[in-house]
Amino acid sequence: MTETQTQTPVTSTGKTGTVCQNTGPYKCGTHTSVVVFFKKGDTFSNCPSGSGTGHSTTWAVVSQQ
Repeated sequence: MTETQTQTPVTSTGKTGTVCQNTGPYKCGTHTSVVVFFKKGDTFSNCPSGSGTGHSTTWAVVSQQ
């Protein structure tokens, strides 16, 4: 097996509490105007929108076009 076959594939989404695999800006799946920058290795946090500690969400990388 080669090194590339053993690596975890890079994804463009991540749920709160999982580890970010791709550095860049991500938008909240519920509040698409909320954009947070995550670095590879960061843990996806709650969306800060709303009251209190925010809410869990699926973050999606913002397209770079």
